[in-house]
Amino acid sequence: MPSVQSVLKKLQSYHTKTVDLGLDRTLHLLAKCGDPHKNIPPVIHIAGTNGKGSTLSFLQSIFQAAGAVVHRYTSPELVVFNERFTVGGQQVSDADLLSALLFVDAKNAGESITFFEITTVVAFYLFATHPADVVLLETGLGGRLDSTNVVPNPLCTIIANMGYDHQHFLGDTIGQIATEKAGIFRCNVPAVIAPQTHAKAYSTLQRCADRVGALHTPVPAIHRTTQGFEVDGRAYPHPNLIGDHQYDNGATAVYTLRYLQRRGVLPLHIPDGAYARGLTTAIHRGRFETIEVDGVRVYLDGGHNVDAARCLARTLQDAKIRCIPMVCGMLQGKDVRGFIHMLRPYISHIYTVPISHTAFATAAGIDATHLAMLIRDMGVPATPCPDVKTAIKTANSPEVLCAGSLHLVGAVLGV
Repeated sequence: MPSVQSVLKKLQSYHTKTVDLGLDRTLHLLAKCGDPHKNIPPVIHIAGTNGKGSTLSFLQSIFQAAGAVVHRYTSPELVVFNERFTVGGQQVSDADLLSALLFVDAKNAGESITFFEITTVVAFYLFATHPADVVLLETGLGGRLDSTNVVPNPLCTIIANMGYDHQHFLGDTIGQIATEKAGIFRCNVPAVIAPQTHAKAYSTLQRCADRVGALHTPVPAIHRTTQGFEVDGRAYPHPNLIGDHQYDNGATAVYTLRYLQRRGVLPLHIPDGAYARGLTTAIHRGRFETIEVDGVRVYLDGGHNVDAARCLARTLQDAKIRCIPMVCGMLQGKDVRGFIHMLRPYISHIYTVPISHTAFATAAGIDATHLAMLIRDMGVPATPCPDVKTAIKTANSPEVLCAGSLHLVGAVLGV
C-alpha cells in the first residue's frame, strides 16, 4: 500500500508547467469523480488577502461550540499535509486521506493538472463522503478562477481584508485584485464584506456584488470595549487570537452567522453562548503564536505581505516588543522591502534562512544570502544562516520573532 507522501509526490508530477488559473481542469476531474462538489453540506466560501484563515477559525470554533459538525479546507499546511482537511471536525486521518487521494488519482488518469486543483477535488470528495452540517471553504489564490470556485450555490460568501499579494496573478491594483476576489459572489447569495484597509477595495467589492446580484452587506462598525468589542449592537468578549486585526476577523465571523440566522438560512441554531465560547477558544496556529525552542521564547507569525507586516508591527507595538532579533524567510515574488520596512522600527537584527518546507508551495524560497543582501541594502543588519535552529541560536536572545512566510512557521514548528 502506498503512503500519503508517495501519492502526493505522484500528484505533483502532473503539475502544469505554468500556473494558468481557471476552472476547466477542476470541473473536468470533478465530473469524472461524480461531481462531489454538488453533494456536500452547505458551504461558506471565503476569499481575501489577509485574515481569511483566522475568520474561518473563528467560524469553526463558533459552530463547534454550538454542537455543529464541520468540514474545512484551507492551505497551506504548516507541518503535515493532512492539516488542509478538517473532516467531521477532526484533521483527516492518513487512512481516509490516502483512500481519497487514490480514488481521485485513478480518475485523473495522469492528466495535466495543478497540485492545488487536484487536491481541491480530493477535499470535495472527502466532504461528499463524510457527513457534516457545514463546509468552511477557503480560496487558495484569488477567487474568480480559484479551483474552489466551482460550488454552484454556496450558503454564503465572505471577503476578508484585501491587500497587495500575488499581483502577477491577480493584477497590480487593489481594484483589480478585489475584482478577482469578488468572483466568488453569486446571485441572491449573502455576501459579507469584512472591514477593509483600502477604501478602493470596498467600493470595488460593492460594485461587483451589485453586478451579479449578490445580497451584500458590510460588517458594521466595530467598537472596542474593556470587556471585548461590540458589533451590530451586541457585545462579545476579547478573541483568543492576538492582534488588533483579530477583532475585525472575529467580528466578521459573528456578524456573518447572525446575518444568516436573521435571514433564516443557517442550517442550525447557534445559541448566544456559542459566540462567546467560539471567540475565546478559537485556535489558528502561526498567527502571533508563542512557543519555546531550546529555551528561547519564539513569536511565530505567518504574515508575508505588506498589510500583514503592518498588522504585525501594531501587535509588536501593543505588546511593547522592541529591539527583538528576527528570523526571516520569504518566498520569491514577495515584496521584501515593503515587508521589512513595516517591521524595522521593532527589529534589532535579521537572520535570514532558506525555506525548505516548500514541498507543496507555489513558489521557491529566496536564497538566504540574497535575502540578507536585500535587507542590508535597506540599512538593516542581516546575517544569512543555514536553517532556523542555527538562526535562533545565533541570535543569542531570550526572545526571537520568526516571520515572513507560513512555510517558515512550519519549519519552526517542525524543529
